[in-house]
Amino acid sequence: MELNLIRQWGTPSKIVLLESDQVHVWRIELTHLVQAPTRYAHVLSKDEISKANKFYFEGDRTKYIRTRLTVREILGSYLEIEPEELIFAYNQYGKPYLANQVHEETLNFNISHAGNLSLLAVTNDRRIGVDLEPLRDEASMETIAKRFFAPAEVTQLLSFPDDLRQDAFFTCWTRKEAFVKAQGKGLSIPLDQFEVAFGPNELPRLIKTSHDAGETDRWSIFHLDPGPGYVGALVVEGRGLNVIGLDWPGQH
Repeated sequence: MELNLIRQWGTPSKIVLLESDQVHVWRIELTHLVQAPTRYAHVLSKDEISKANKFYFEGDRTKYIRTRLTVREILGSYLEIEPEELIFAYNQYGKPYLANQVHEETLNFNISHAGNLSLLAVTNDRRIGVDLEPLRDEASMETIAKRFFAPAEVTQLLSFPDDLRQDAFFTCWTRKEAFVKAQGKGLSIPLDQFEVAFGPNELPRLIKTSHDAGETDRWSIFHLDPGPGYVGALVVEGRGLNVIGLDWPGQH
């Protein structure tokens, strides 16, 4: 499992070059925020500002704005354009993509947010999905698993002792969510129609899908350790990839 475990997060002084076999996963820490960043209206789109204004709690609004500004700054740096010049579009299932590509490669990305963290995964010319969840007590864990997990996953989850079951549940859940996000088809792909490996001594991987036996050879799964109290997963198209965890140091 160590080969697919990302727990080290570096802090570069600037955006680093994204090689063809690399995936960059940026960890965006939000706990230091006290109030919403100023002068963001000219950077965010009308849709982003509208969504920000719908948050009831100021803290949630601030985290959303901070995440969007940072995402724009990071992606803009890769493309060598200003953050406000980025144009986000959405496929028919709601997955965002960049409508203004300026390089030969297609910069693909995916975002996940939970609690005081956001993750942004970036790669070239590969489908990608990332998911982040806070570890928490989930009284209906078994019920959720029986509704959304594949039968073999449910059996495995219930075989774990109580002290391992919470970690196992969220490990499985994030990997399944990241796979669906990477596919870009939303919940049109039922979660119980594919299986992922999630045992503590198992290499993260896609075991099988009900719709295409060849899918298991197309995808890599990485376990992300974003910090205490969180679990994450990355699913990316291709094999033999170099995943690099990075902390975003910029301040607004």
